[in-house]
Amino acid sequence: MLYHMYSFVREGSRLSISPMGLSGTGYNGHIFWDADIWMYPALLLLHPELARSLIDYRIDRLESARHNAFLRGYRGAMYPWESSDSGLEETPVFAITGPFEHHITGCVALATWNYFRVTQDTAWLKTQAYPLLKETAEFWLSRIEKDADGSCHIRNVVCADEYATNVDDNAFTNAIASTNLRIAEQAAKILGQPEDPQWTAVAQRLPILQMENGVTREHASYLGEPIKQADVNLLAYPLEIIKGKEQIEKDIEYYAQRIPEKNTPAMTEAIFALLYART
Repeated sequence: MLYHMYSFVREGSRLSISPMGLSGTGYNGHIFWDADIWMYPALLLLHPELARSLIDYRIDRLESARHNAFLRGYRGAMYPWESSDSGLEETPVFAITGPFEHHITGCVALATWNYFRVTQDTAWLKTQAYPLLKETAEFWLSRIEKDADGSCHIRNVVCADEYATNVDDNAFTNAIASTNLRIAEQAAKILGQPEDPQWTAVAQRLPILQMENGVTREHASYLGEPIKQADVNLLAYPLEIIKGKEQIEKDIEYYAQRIPEKNTPAMTEAIFALLYART
């Protein structure tokens, strides 16, 4: 796996990696969250000079992400579910992931922040990364809906688990949005930039739901259906929002029983294995 990843990326290229890299024509060579959440962390820790190209790819397309948000009636920067050279939405029109799988924007922000966490390059944070972190946080402020009681919600999304479509308050989407908002706040503090008080307020009010059995609920209408990708379990890693060993294992045991025997992405089982190892 490492051999393939090293083959797929080059230092200074300012290019990212499609799900199949250079080994096949699947997914049309487009860039998904596979690059930012799944392939990037190993590169970042082992070869940050290679990982930098993946982040540079996103930074170079910030203006396109702003345009993408504007076209959909939002503020800030909204990264496309499928991205190519233009940085605009390239998802085929038959797929609803393009219009509705919005968690990708938070995934880009997290990857960008993690580069700073590893390198501690404050000059880079100020000139290259902070505009992206601020604009993606602004997207979430325009994407959330507020109820009369002050609670915040993100409605009508495709989950990280793509079997669940057009649902409300998806665990991973809410969690990555909250993470994005907190990252923007932390970056502003480090750089001495003005902080938007809504970043913290909204991050605190996005719900992570639970079922009666204490398991984290995948989305507001989830009733135990089969899942495709890991979703709830990503709140333990990489987001580290759910931290208690008991809750982590309870969530793994529940959702591991809901994976079909065939056609499940390797990324799903990998998260279960990683979490069991960590606990």
